[in-house]
Amino acid sequence: MPNDLRLRRGNFALSAALAVALARAGWTTEAPPGDPARLKGPTGSPDPFVEALVKGDLVSTAWARRCEELGITGLEMLGAATPVSTPTTASEVSA
Repeated sequence: MPNDLRLRRGNFALSAALAVALARAGWTTEAPPGDPARLKGPTGSPDPFVEALVKGDLVSTAWARRCEELGITGLEMLGAATPVSTPTTASEVSA
């Protein structure tokens, strides 16, 4: 897979997870015609920091500092997955 495609997918995945978490925390989305959508909270926006983080242009300490500034440190981005029960015996498989 080309590197630019991996970066775009990484940016999309991280942005989507962050958008859901921030929306749950009460943040809003602004999407004026012709402009990219932006998340807005009481203390600012994480943009363009997500893209810089995915590209590797932003060190983890800078990202942590920005999260602190935005008041989102410790925000759960993805809930824990529910374990799936898998069959362990032949009778369970055929049931």
